[in-house]
Amino acid sequence: MNREIREVLNRLLKDPDQRVRENAAQSLDMIELTSKIDLILQSLKSSDKMTRLRSVYGLEKIDSEKAIDALIEATKDPEVDVRAAALKILAQKSSQKAIPAIVARLKDSNKAVKIMAIDALGNYKEEKIIDLLLKLIEFKDVEIQCAVINSLGNIGTARAEKPLIELSSHPDPRVRAAVASALGKLKVETT
Repeated sequence: MNREIREVLNRLLKDPDQRVRENAAQSLDMIELTSKIDLILQSLKSSDKMTRLRSVYGLEKIDSEKAIDALIEATKDPEVDVRAAALKILAQKSSQKAIPAIVARLKDSNKAVKIMAIDALGNYKEEKIIDLLLKLIEFKDVEIQCAVINSLGNIGTARAEKPLIELSSHPDPRVRAAVASALGKLKVETT
């Protein structure tokens, strides 16, 4: 790392303004974390599940293509917890590059991973994602259906209005509750 930047940030840690000190500390933390990305990436190859899981969470605050690529790869991990954590963090990053990996997890054998993938898709407003979610809304599993409804609500697409209204009389109250929440988030024309 550029020594001059580190020196400036260290000087700013002594600034009389608290915000300046806080921002300098955050920047130094980020630089330190980013400098360790290669160690984190190596840890993702460990045979120990907890090491891989900690490594995935270690990538959470790193904003780089290397981190995105590693998280995408982690969505294929043999352990459910690692796949789910990778999807959760990819959802926060909303990287376009991650969409195919997230969509691929919709076919995961584990329902929790499928739900995390659906939740992650709720951060994307692309038409192809909306189309996919609208197809998934017909899924018979209530937890999957609720995740789809929540994601459509998060996207806020008016295209979900009709299918959500149709589900408002669903026999399961969890679905109706998800519908009630999602309908309030839709961006529809009012008359």
